[in-house]
Amino acid sequence: MHFKQKFSFLVEDSAQLLISPAPKHFKQKNAMPAASQQNTHRSLFNRQINISDTQTAIFATLAVTIALLLAQQFAFGPTTGFLVVSMLSVTGINTREAFKARLATVAKVILILITTCVLAILTKHNIFTTLLGAVLLAFSFGYWRKLFPNNWPDINIPASVVFFMALSIPQDMEIVKTTVLGCTLGFTIQLLLCILFSFKKSDAKGKTDQTVAAAEPKQNYRFGLDKDLFIYSSQLSLLLVIGLLVYRVSGYPYGYWLPFTVIIILQTSFKQTKKRIGDRIVGTLIGCVLGSVILFLHFNDTTNLIIIALNAFFFQMLVRQHYALAVIFITMFILLLLGSHSSDPGEIVLERLISTIAAGALVYISSFVFLRKRDNA
Repeated sequence: MHFKQKFSFLVEDSAQLLISPAPKHFKQKNAMPAASQQNTHRSLFNRQINISDTQTAIFATLAVTIALLLAQQFAFGPTTGFLVVSMLSVTGINTREAFKARLATVAKVILILITTCVLAILTKHNIFTTLLGAVLLAFSFGYWRKLFPNNWPDINIPASVVFFMALSIPQDMEIVKTTVLGCTLGFTIQLLLCILFSFKKSDAKGKTDQTVAAAEPKQNYRFGLDKDLFIYSSQLSLLLVIGLLVYRVSGYPYGYWLPFTVIIILQTSFKQTKKRIGDRIVGTLIGCVLGSVILFLHFNDTTNLIIIALNAFFFQMLVRQHYALAVIFITMFILLLLGSHSSDPGEIVLERLISTIAAGALVYISSFVFLRKRDNA
């Protein structure tokens, strides 16, 4: 009733204004609130969203916890990984952009994740189409590094996880549904964060963050890759083809860790690649040792969930600045997630180590051929 009364009053006032024009000062006085309200709406979408890395890690950890609880409650089974990865990756995006631009970036990442998932499903039933899909994925990674220079790891890593997991699981429709669900929940969390932090005070005096232009950051949409990214994409294509062939021949259930690790450690220079290989192998070795100890202790499900959440938090906190340490926590995260209900967790640990070392060897050899001379030139 209150809404109807308010609406009727509004109609009557509007009709009265049309019949009897109001004095000039009256119209100016009543025009201000409408303009002010419009400016308020604009300023909300233009307002800078500043979320710290610690806060992002907390919310990403919350997303992982929600995903695991949902998977446990509704028995997602083998598609649990898609829910966890999609919610973690979408919630973990942290761009220093305005409200509207940030959500636009999140929407692009969601589109990429779902498209990558569909690509894997369409190409996985034949070895030749699978290899073609891997080549397409490799060059896509090059373009995403070009289009998203600051946030490409937030895209390439989860997209590669989704692609290779989709190759290994036969439930095609469930994969797509779970990925879409995880992305939707992640986007919802991002929307709530944007609304919450749009009203955040910039300092103790109570000043709000200044608004910024709503335009999205400039991105290079020109077709074509520069020389470095073309070599990177070509090298990655070759390594993914080799990794996928090894995966198919070996028959290991998590053999896709080999091509996935290739994506993680390959960089555009030989020096950076060598450092990443060392960080990955050392971090994986320590993580496997610590993860094996935790698995050997046989904690209950609640304790395992807490430990998994803590590992997700520290990984998010450290991945950009201290990669070797971050690898320790993501390794324990994966081993606990997969090994807690496995009849032979030791086999998973061993497979993780072998995949990491083999990927490191492949990337080092190929980078020695492709990149060393260019770095020394």
